[in-house]
Amino acid sequence: MAPWKAWTIVAICVLGVLYAAPNLFGREQTESWPRFLPHQQVTLGLDLQGGSHLLLEVDVAAVARERLTNLQDAVRGVLRSQRIPAVNVAVQGDDSVVFTVREPGQAEQARAAVRDLDAAARITVAPDGSVILKLDERELAEQRRRAVTQSIEIVRRRIDETGTREPTIQALGQDRI
Repeated sequence: MAPWKAWTIVAICVLGVLYAAPNLFGREQTESWPRFLPHQQVTLGLDLQGGSHLLLEVDVAAVARERLTNLQDAVRGVLRSQRIPAVNVAVQGDDSVVFTVREPGQAEQARAAVRDLDAAARITVAPDGSVILKLDERELAEQRRRAVTQSIEIVRRRIDETGTREPTIQALGQDRI
């Protein structure tokens, strides 16, 4: 091999080590170096710092179930306080609470009693004395959106506590973070 080729390879290797050297030392140490030496360190991304990608799912169905369960309990309490005999107060499907008034003549009285329990509920009375409180789909969608937003804020606070720099926390679809 020609001597000039060997010296060129050695010079390139020395320059590579010289420019990589700031990454081997702390920022305080590199500040005291002469000005002609490089000072800038390579900024590693989160993936090179041991970062990760997490995909979390918010249980939005549980939020709707909890709301319906609370509405069911409220219906029982109101009917009991108004002394309206009702049977089979139950959650039906993903958006309704159904109960049957023992005396069909009191169905309208029961409707009036439960009207103020939930502003987003549509109340229907069947001829057999069954009363259905059906929650508005737009209100349920808004409640799901609020649950995802609240979950994002909780995750953000927990990640910020660990000192992670530049985290990206965002909604993915309707129920994922």
